[in-house]
Amino acid sequence: MAGLIPLTDASRRPVHVPIVTGCIILTNFLAFALELRGGDAFVLKWAAVPAHIIAGHDWITILTAMFMHGSWSHILGNMVFLWAFGPEIEDSMNPLRYLTFYVGGGVVAMLAQIAVSPAQHIRAGFEFTARLRRQFFREPSLALLPARKKQAPAKRWSAQ
Repeated sequence: MAGLIPLTDASRRPVHVPIVTGCIILTNFLAFALELRGGDAFVLKWAAVPAHIIAGHDWITILTAMFMHGSWSHILGNMVFLWAFGPEIEDSMNPLRYLTFYVGGGVVAMLAQIAVSPAQHIRAGFEFTARLRRQFFREPSLALLPARKKQAPAKRWSAQ
């Protein structure tokens, strides 16, 4: 069976308007627009470079790198999943705890990445939506499109 792109979680409906989720999504798109406009100079300034952080410089990039994305498909995929599952999580956690979880999780993931790969450039930090997918994808979801189709292996015929 092919994977699906969720639009919403059909088993849960948020009671409140997902203000924090909407703000996180807008912040991600704003950062991506600035990244596109600023090009490599923007990326070099705001991406977390482990060597700089270990040397005590550019600490702010631990936060800013969480909102950077490498391509249109990267940001669109992340934001679709965030919109599909974020409102229900925001509703169940309350907005302040949810925002703390999002930012705190991003900081922890960024620090872990720095510890594991101190020489690597980090373009996009915490894959928050990956955590949402793992935790909530077991529930029924309203889906938009198949994410990918699995192809059957080609049959081999031999002439006899």
